[in-house]
Amino acid sequence: VFPEEKARFTENCRRYIEEICTLERELSAIASENNGKKVIFADRFPFGPFFHDEIFTSNDIECFAAFSSCGTESAASFNQLVFLGEKIQQFDVKTIFVSENSDKKIATSLMELIDRKDISVVELDSMQIVSWEEINSGKSYLKTMAENISVLREGLR
Repeated sequence: VFPEEKARFTENCRRYIEEICTLERELSAIASENNGKKVIFADRFPFGPFFHDEIFTSNDIECFAAFSSCGTESAASFNQLVFLGEKIQQFDVKTIFVSENSDKKIATSLMELIDRKDISVVELDSMQIVSWEEINSGKSYLKTMAENISVLREGLR
């Protein structure tokens, strides 16, 4: 379309792929360092494909979530809370993950249900809603994924 921009587009593509590969290597390292750990996601679950990626499954990192997707449900059933609470206890989980803009009610209910106050609640950014203001302030896929990787690193410790 813009033959005069071919060199610039090619270089931008090369750099982008390099940055994606760097993030993937970091994520692989985190997964292998945390082999067998379990993730509790106390919110809608837009991260299904992410946590079902081979990087996690090959390292036996299993994710248990309040919901199976990012649908319209906003309140987990009592049975689901009990199930997640049992998984937290069974695997001595220290961190509960939620998505950005979560009201954290499910995470709070879980901690009350199992009477644990030593659990931290951290946010992963699904990038489902990104404002023009955020984009103009520099938010990007690469920066957001780097932040998510940092959150995962801390949350899986």
